[in-house]
Amino acid sequence: MEKLVSITYEGELEVIARHTLDFENTETGGDLFGFWTKDSMPIIKYVTGPGKNTSRSATSFFQDIPYLHQCGHYFHDNFALEHIGSWHSHHKLGIEKPSEGDINTMRNCLLNKGIERFFIAICVINNRKEVTINGFLFSNEFVNIHKQTNWIILPNESPFRKQIDNNTRFIVHPNTKKSIYKVVMENNSNCDNKINTSEKVELPNDSFFSTEAGRKFLKQEYEKISSRIDCTDVELIQNDDQTIGISFKLDGKEIEIRYPVDFSEKNPNPVIIEKNDKNETKRHLIAVEPVKMYFISTFDIFSDIFRLIFISKNDDKNDSITNINID
Repeated sequence: MEKLVSITYEGELEVIARHTLDFENTETGGDLFGFWTKDSMPIIKYVTGPGKNTSRSATSFFQDIPYLHQCGHYFHDNFALEHIGSWHSHHKLGIEKPSEGDINTMRNCLLNKGIERFFIAICVINNRKEVTINGFLFSNEFVNIHKQTNWIILPNESPFRKQIDNNTRFIVHPNTKKSIYKVVMENNSNCDNKINTSEKVELPNDSFFSTEAGRKFLKQEYEKISSRIDCTDVELIQNDDQTIGISFKLDGKEIEIRYPVDFSEKNPNPVIIEKNDKNETKRHLIAVEPVKMYFISTFDIFSDIFRLIFISKNDDKNDSITNINID
């Protein structure tokens, strides 16, 4: 059985929590924009809150539809982000899952509006003003139409957050400045997934990525790939051998930039793994001259050897080695 996960950033969950705390005694909500992974799991890149003309009560929330359309058009036209879900609060009601009204609304959308899947986050506020955020994936493939998801939480804020906030005037921001939130993990021991499904991918303690420089480097790599329109289904993964990788799709091919266990600024030699539509795999070993890691990017290196990987006619070899010299 496939484990269900929803992927987002610490900063986006904080935005949800801050919007939720703006309305402690009535429902509020917003929308989720991003992509779907190859396994149809949501990757939330940007969260919005309620529009100025939203209507709400203690037991209902209705988004400002013109605001939703304005956000959706802008995000899609400028960043190719899709409207993949929504969130709303049950404030202090203590209802941590979709209500019957939520389920009926989604059942109607799935059956009558041609929507294949939709992600919903439900928020509640406890007595300490902490916000709990639960994720639920809706699909006609499920017997009961929805299932709870695990969370994969990436550090810091989405690479789209600052760029959108700095270049728009119509986004409605929360008034609450700080929040404390937690997410609920639905454990399922029968599931097996390539992605580490704890709150974060576990970085080996003795690796380069356990250092501040290593975490900064990994974050920059992930954000650089995620921000490219031609790269989709971007995921931070942990393989069975505990190596860290960044996987994505590019030009119909599945690509992973895998960092060996001894990867460091003194040994910056990632492996690029390419899988084509015939499920054939090629490994490209990248030999880089040792430099300070924060001056280079493996994705820049990958871009430089793009021609080698995808246009090479030496199809009888599954492995190749490319030497890259960086001044």
